[in-house]
Amino acid sequence: MRNKKLRTVFCGILIFLLVFALFCLGDYGIRYYHTPIKKDYDYTGTGMLVSLTEPDTFEQVPVEIHGKTLHYLWGNQEDAIAGNVWMNGERLFVEGADDMGFYAPFIYEEPYYSCLTESVTNIPGNMFLISRDLKTVFCGVLMDGKEFLLIIPAENKSDADRTLKSGLEQSQPLSRWLSDYPLFL
Repeated sequence: MRNKKLRTVFCGILIFLLVFALFCLGDYGIRYYHTPIKKDYDYTGTGMLVSLTEPDTFEQVPVEIHGKTLHYLWGNQEDAIAGNVWMNGERLFVEGADDMGFYAPFIYEEPYYSCLTESVTNIPGNMFLISRDLKTVFCGVLMDGKEFLLIIPAENKSDADRTLKSGLEQSQPLSRWLSDYPLFL
């Protein structure tokens, strides 16, 4: 009789633990279905600012990029990067305290780059494109009514030209964006 009671109590505890474990796994799955894994992304270096209307006009500038990459474990949303770009100490994509000026998803159909095109005219940044490996960045910059392309990284004009050529071969959004500037291509 006593063994039967112990067995019943033991089975009850075991069933309770299994239900609790399933509940915890379900809770974990639901939470991470909508919550991405975030990793900090920081870049400090130089870029090349090239005029889109006068391609022979270029300038090397200090650049910083700070943001977060977002990876969805379940693949229910596209991975993305969010952050801001500083050129010469000035934010390109947002004014104020919020550092998250751009949000650029890595679209499944675009194998190499993520693209965000902004149409806001009161901020300097109007296009952001980053490679999936987070090593190459292109930014459209509007300064004093003139359009520029910021190519990151670039130590000199030949680096910038190589990076741009590679980007044009791999990214349809970059090619479409630059098609408005025939002198540049």
